[in-house]
Amino acid sequence: MCNIITNPGFSDGLNGWTHSEGVIASSDPEAPGVRMPGASYLAQWFGDATLSANHLYFFCTPLESTGFRLQVRLDYTDGSHESHETHAIVEAPLYSRCEIPVNNSLHLRQFSINNMDLHENATIILSFFYLCGELTADVEPESGAGGGFQGMRRMSRMDARIMGARFFDLEKKLDQILERLDTYDLPSKSKASGKGG
Repeated sequence: MCNIITNPGFSDGLNGWTHSEGVIASSDPEAPGVRMPGASYLAQWFGDATLSANHLYFFCTPLESTGFRLQVRLDYTDGSHESHETHAIVEAPLYSRCEIPVNNSLHLRQFSINNMDLHENATIILSFFYLCGELTADVEPESGAGGGFQGMRRMSRMDARIMGARFFDLEKKLDQILERLDTYDLPSKSKASGKGG
């Protein structure tokens, strides 16, 4: 499997993403990701992708407000779509992890995120996107859907941030297994039997 999100940490700017005016990659090393003002959108175009994941994960933090309100839309290749709202009150600049359910029995065309807050201080930072699957075909966006997107760059290897997210998930699973083992009384080592009789 390969990760189908291009530049999930925006280390390469906004290459591979479509977005509205005002959305920019953050140059602040303390706050990696992309800055989205209120009423802006960000989208990732796949064209046709099979998913192995059940959720899309990403991190969000507000810059000057105490919360955020996002609408995440998933468009599938059969013409259907799903919309999910996610919101939180946070102590800035604390990152919140957002989990969006994905129907992995369908092929994904694109997902888009809208910053639903309209006030002056509604700018947020999004980063560390994680969604696993494979591109079925390198399909160009339909006319008007690309917003200047020049085609999909398929990742041949996971970048360090994606690997970090994968190790985090594995670490969580290992902790759960260790917790379960702690609840069982393991048999003590059997004593070595003496010779003879």
